[in-house]
Amino acid sequence: ENQDYNLSILVLDTNQKLLSRLEQKGFFPFSGLEFEGIRLENVAFSTLNNTTVFGLSSRESKFGDPSFSNHELNLFQINSSGKIQQILYHFPSYTYSTLSRSQCHDATTDLVDRKLILSDQLSHGLQNIIIKETKTTHGSDYKTCKNSENKYKRQHIMKFNGERYIFNERNFLQSDGI
Repeated sequence: ENQDYNLSILVLDTNQKLLSRLEQKGFFPFSGLEFEGIRLENVAFSTLNNTTVFGLSSRESKFGDPSFSNHELNLFQINSSGKIQQILYHFPSYTYSTLSRSQCHDATTDLVDRKLILSDQLSHGLQNIIIKETKTTHGSDYKTCKNSENKYKRQHIMKFNGERYIFNERNFLQSDGI
């Protein structure tokens, strides 16, 4: 259905007592792709004592020709008073696209994957995050159907500015939007 999706997060203690609540309308905006859902990440996004940071990833896709799949990551911190604060907004962690070409048997594919690694360096009390991105393209020359593969890699540092992690998507490897 063509609609934005809302987000509700409840933080409970071990006795199921509500400690904090975060609600945001339209948190997952409609993009024209099929929204497949969200997942609570089981990875620690902070190794600091008395610091709780958790990730929530979303996935959307379009099947057919061409096909697309996009994953985004959002990070949230629970402060000492139990309040939930979003600290990373809609980080593009994974993009996959494919296009079949009728004259060639192999499809043209484009994959951009970004891995996040916690650094020992801190900015405003939270760890810097190293972004290691890889872009892999597989394709066929449309005249000869000869296959090729290209791989590109980049690395960036994402720092916390006291309110949120800052990244500039224009500096990232981009999908060719097959």
